[in-house]
Order: sequence, then C-alpha cells, then structure tokens
Amino acid sequence: TFSVVAQCDFTPPYGGTLALISNTVGYAKVTPGVQIVATLPKSVTLRPIAYIDKSEVDGFEVDYGDGQGPGKRFTTRPGENNYLYIYADSSVAAGKTTITFTGSEIIRFCNATGTYKTTFTQIDEIVYVRSSSRKDMYLFAAYTPITKIHDGAFDALPNAQRWTIAFANCTSLTAVPAGLFDKCIGMTMANRIFLSCGKLATVGAGLFNESSGTLEDMSDCFYNCGSLTTNVNDICSETFPACTTIQTMFYGCAKVTGSRSEFMAKFPNLTTLG
Repeated sequence: TFSVVAQCDFTPPYGGTLALISNTVGYAKVTPGVQIVATLPKSVTLRPIAYIDKSEVDGFEVDYGDGQGPGKRFTTRPGENNYLYIYADSSVAAGKTTITFTGSEIIRFCNATGTYKTTFTQIDEIVYVRSSSRKDMYLFAAYTPITKIHDGAFDALPNAQRWTIAFANCTSLTAVPAGLFDKCIGMTMANRIFLSCGKLATVGAGLFNESSGTLEDMSDCFYNCGSLTTNVNDICSETFPACTTIQTMFYGCAKVTGSRSEFMAKFPNLTTLG
C-alpha cells in the first residue's frame, strides 16, 4: 500500500507542495494514498495533478477536501505505455485545499521523457510517502520545484529499491535531512537521485547508512550539486560492500569537504570509479 502527503501549487507552469499522511508504522497494513495541500488556480484542469498506471484507475479516487469525500471527480488523458495523467475535474473549486489520492501504488509527479513529456502542478514539500510493496521511486518528483523533504518522509517504504532520478533537477531543494532513508532497507539504486539539484547545500549525516549493505549503484548521486558543502564522509559514514560504482558521484561539487582516501576506503568492491 502507498501513502503520500504534499503541498502543491497548481498555478501554471508550477505551484504547490507534496506530502504524505499515514497511520502508525506497520508495513503489513499501510493505507494506499497520497495527500497534498494545493492551491488550485481558476483553470483547475490546466495541469495534471498525478501520473498513475492505467490498471489502477478503477480503484483510484480523489478527495478534494471540500466535504464531498473521495470519488471520481477527475479526468484522465493517455500517457506513455500504460500510464494515465490525472486532471482535476472542472467541478472542483479553485483555492487552497487538501487533496487525497487513494488506490495507486506507483503514483508519481513527473514524466520528463518521451512523447508525452509534460509539466505537472508544482510540488513544494514532500511530507510523507508510504507503501509496503512499492519497489520503484524512479522519477518520483524529478524536475519539480520542491523546497523541502520532511524528516521521516520515507519511513514506510521498506521495499523501495530503485530511486534513480527520484529528485533530479529539483533546483529549489536546499537540504536533505539526516536519516531520510533509514527505513528504506531494500534500496539498491541511488544513481542520479539528486542530480543537478543546484541549490542543495546540506545533506544529513549517514544518509544511506541503513542501506549500506544493499546499495549497488551510487553513480551521479550528487552530480552537479554545486552548492553542496557537506563532508562526504559524513554523508557516507559506513562501509558499502555491495556498491560497485560511484562514478562521478560528486562531480561538479567543488564545495564538499572530507578526505578522499577515507571516503574511497568505504567502497571496497568498486568496479567503476570516476
């Protein structure tokens, strides 16, 4: 199951915040859903508010926080392959409101590739995402102007393996909290996860420590994060025996600190450097 809380601004071309709300941790019982606080513009149908799999649409519902409860007040348009764009129904009132999506395990807020590339509503903050079975966070909120990822945002994503490009080109993100991935014990791929987050200045200590035994690919992880000033040995303070590539992990990060030799010693089984 899956749950997210966010605040988003639907004003074109961007606007808003993403977050997730959930019940107590218990991975066997997680309510699928995404909740966002959004400011809907007059033209509420202008930008898609989510991207889901076509197979999920029958069980997918949206609650706009206006007292009418969850339902089918949305329209869809085809995306790539089996994906659908979700748009607010024209009956939805403009203004700031809380929106809850339920019934999708793969929902995301970015499609940055292919024929169906489009601009979504703005996501400003990721508060919570939860799913006991979700394995793929690929492109989750990439190319969005998020400014904050809350502490514990991913504490209920124990099986999420691929985080490739999850937050790439989030050019307004300034900090990543310590322990953000502590409960993501199945993470195997963090390549390009924060690629080109140009304002990212600080990353909390031990960011990937709890996945140190499973992470295989950390290439381009902080590629071109030119504002990053954190000590690299604080970001990765454990040994990563499963990791085979850290190619250009900190390329373009001229302000980072820390001993290179100490850092490299934490990756004893690399096949690709850089």
